[in-house]
Amino acid sequence: MNPKLIIAVYIILLFTSCRKDGKGCWQAFDPQGYDAPGLVLCDKTKAEAEVAHPQFWFYKSGEKKYCWKVEIGGRTSYVFGIPESMAQRQMQENGAYKFTKADCNSFCIIEWHEMRPIIQMEDGGNILMMK
Repeated sequence: MNPKLIIAVYIILLFTSCRKDGKGCWQAFDPQGYDAPGLVLCDKTKAEAEVAHPQFWFYKSGEKKYCWKVEIGGRTSYVFGIPESMAQRQMQENGAYKFTKADCNSFCIIEWHEMRPIIQMEDGGNILMMK
């Protein structure tokens, strides 16, 4: 492929992706610790996004996410997929929280799947037994 063409494309992408007005796409983040599903606001400043949805915090869409060791009081837990800006915001809002980046690939992740018995009826139908 033509190297000049590749360089020209990169330069165009660089200048079109750098916005001086502070507008871009912002992902909504629930202060309870997770992204608000489907709530990404584009072509707005962060301040405009916060005014439109004051119950959420916002971070730049596409910001790198990390695994964190979270300490509060004597409890330690791990959270996955949290951007650094939101971990910082959690610590600013609640001084009791301490977030430290962790390598979550260094330990096992356990998922619990509870099976419920299914009774088959003589007519071929199924009934899910609830406890």
